[in-house]
Amino acid sequence: MPPRPGKESSGFARLLPGKIWRLLGRCLVPNTLHHHLRWRADRLGQKLSLREKIRLRFRLLTEPQPLTWITWHELTHPVAIRIGTSDEYVFEQIFFDLEYKIDVPTPNTLLDAGANIGLASVWFANQFPQANIIAIEPDPSNFRVLEQNAAAYPQIHCLQVGLWHRNAMLERISEDAQPWAYRYQETAPGAETDSSAIESVGLDEVVNQHFNGKIDLLKMDIEGAEKEVLAVGGQWADQVQTAMIECHDRWVPGCEKAMAERFPADEFEARQNGENTVFVRRAKMHPPADSGNQTFS
Repeated sequence: MPPRPGKESSGFARLLPGKIWRLLGRCLVPNTLHHHLRWRADRLGQKLSLREKIRLRFRLLTEPQPLTWITWHELTHPVAIRIGTSDEYVFEQIFFDLEYKIDVPTPNTLLDAGANIGLASVWFANQFPQANIIAIEPDPSNFRVLEQNAAAYPQIHCLQVGLWHRNAMLERISEDAQPWAYRYQETAPGAETDSSAIESVGLDEVVNQHFNGKIDLLKMDIEGAEKEVLAVGGQWADQVQTAMIECHDRWVPGCEKAMAERFPADEFEARQNGENTVFVRRAKMHPPADSGNQTFS
């Protein structure tokens, strides 16, 4: 309705009705929730009901990283992510960019080293439902979400340990990092063990205890610790059939060198898939049967 003759429309009136409510919403609802709602609507095509929005709003007041459950067409069960964290980007990498979609022999044993919140493990469980999957994640906050995501998949077994070249105690060195980039180092010899220190295991121990010494598919994303694990090697190196490694040379120089030495070109075919290098063991060529020293006339 136009303003009455002789009266000017006020700035407040010009804001009504839509803009003022959007401004109020910005004040009342945290930016992380606004970002998450846009992400779900734009990227996933999923919109939350008013009840769900209100529930998340109040959870943001009491929980620094509340969970929200995502339904996705390629998954048999919803998965949980923490809103306003790197979990959203990890979801995109796995389910949009298909970082772990590879054409390899179907695995029966699969190790997810650096499982984070379990999105890769869930992806593999849906792609290879017959596989026995061990998901390793040291960080307590990531591990809590990993357990919730793995609960619907009996073939996923979760271990809260760090992967290292030997049994030791690890401490986190990237306190300000996003949850997908937590890094660990071995505690100094003789130093007092912090209550937040995490136990580590060697790869041989995991493979022998859970896979009877043979590993069909190894996925490793452990933020630079791969240098220590790959450089030392072990019995597992002769038994792994396929490996997917994300190398972090930018943080820990020497990772790529250790990876190349552990998976030599004469034994493994290498290809790049997103941020991961995929190594598939070459089929062994059997020598021709020995015909002896017979001579024929």
